[in-house]
Amino acid sequence: MSYNERQSVLCVSAHPETLTAWDLQQERFIFRHNIHGTQIAAITSEKADGSSLVCIGTTDGSLKLVDLQSPSTNNAALGVPQAHTSPILNVHTQYTTNDIVSAATGGDIKIWDVRNVGAGPKKTIVIDKKKGLAAFTAHDWIPIMAVGVQSSKLDVCNLRTGDSIGRISHHTSG
Repeated sequence: MSYNERQSVLCVSAHPETLTAWDLQQERFIFRHNIHGTQIAAITSEKADGSSLVCIGTTDGSLKLVDLQSPSTNNAALGVPQAHTSPILNVHTQYTTNDIVSAATGGDIKIWDVRNVGAGPKKTIVIDKKKGLAAFTAHDWIPIMAVGVQSSKLDVCNLRTGDSIGRISHHTSG
């Protein structure tokens, strides 16, 4: 699920292969897009003013961009097949850049220019290829991210460099 607050648009994937968008201000259905052969794992809305792009990360590692203003409900999504070699865990956009950040369970995080995703990632950050990623999120305004790996630790990192800023570890007493 992704909510674009500036445009009052809610995008959901109630069915694993279908993206549905709703205009909450006008209380109306906008768009439905079917993805064949894979399942939706993550959704994010482009946060730039006036943008109608939605980014979808899939279980086969593909990244897809869908324009909500497209007149056809069967249009082909732009995107990158096999953007990652493992399932995409999360996708994120920021207010301050034209970047899409995708994180996969295999431990890699990629930063893409939304205007030219076909050119490949601008940057790839490898967090932990052995253990992989269990969780990923990024801040909407500043370039920091939090990544969780299978060893029960949470790293807070610089989104541009991948450098660790801090670590939160789970401790048990006794």
